[in-house]
Amino acid sequence: MIPVVYRGWEVLRLYGLFGQEVREFTNPIEYVEAIVRGNGLVIGTIIMDRLPGIDISTAFLGSDHNREDGPPLLFETMIFGGAEDGAQVRCSTYEQALAQHKIIVERLSHSQAPSPVN
Repeated sequence: MIPVVYRGWEVLRLYGLFGQEVREFTNPIEYVEAIVRGNGLVIGTIIMDRLPGIDISTAFLGSDHNREDGPPLLFETMIFGGAEDGAQVRCSTYEQALAQHKIIVERLSHSQAPSPVN
C-alpha cells in the first residue's frame, strides 16, 4: 500500500463514498482525480434534519478518524444547537450512519415534545 498523506506522524487514509459503497484510495492522485471528476463521489453531508433550534447533520468524512485499533470511522453525526450543541458520534458504514442519525433525531424530537398538561 502506498502511504497516502502524512498528518503529523501518522498516515491519513482516504476514502470515497459512491452511492452507499465506501472505497479506500491507496493513491492520493486517484483520490484527487475522483474529487475533480465527481462520478458520484460524495464527501460531506449525506442527511440533515432540523428541529426547532437544532440541526442534526450526518456527513461522510472522507478520511479515517479512528485514532485507535478498530474499523475506520468514516461517518459523523453532529448536533448543532440546543443543550447538546457540538455533540458528535462516529461510525464506519453508511447503514450505521443512517441508523445513528435516525436515533438521534428521534431522541431529540422526544426531548423537545411539550409536557402533557394535567
